[in-house]
Amino acid sequence: DDLLQLVRSLSSERPNLKRFLIAHSMGGLVATGAASLAPELFDGLVLCGPWLDLDDETKRQRPFLFPLLRIVNRILPKLVISPGIPAENICSDPRIVAQYLDDPLNCADTGVRARLLVSVVDYQDKLRSDKYVKISMPLLVMHGTADKLTN
Repeated sequence: DDLLQLVRSLSSERPNLKRFLIAHSMGGLVATGAASLAPELFDGLVLCGPWLDLDDETKRQRPFLFPLLRIVNRILPKLVISPGIPAENICSDPRIVAQYLDDPLNCADTGVRARLLVSVVDYQDKLRSDKYVKISMPLLVMHGTADKLTN
């Protein structure tokens, strides 16, 4: 909703500008939802490594893991359930990994909390439901074949 509100506001200020939504990783999930809910606001969508689904290992564990995770989320939503993303999975270029680790705004050492994972999975499921319209605008999706983080 925040993204759509921002785009509507900017669109009223500059109605003649083309609006392309460009997103990466988890932002790809948010952008896909926004483009699906309000396609009239966008002229195109560009996704780079979008996190639209769980990795295969997590999917195999889903029938057991997610009912339990939903209970944990209700009781302890801020509980860290994963130590975070291994830095070497961020990029195959060691220079980029070093920059990632040196970034003072990087909060990778805080881990993944129950609330975040439940929210992401719920939104991924929503996007696959009939509630969301299919995207029918120019679309470019770029995804590395060796990406260990997103599907």
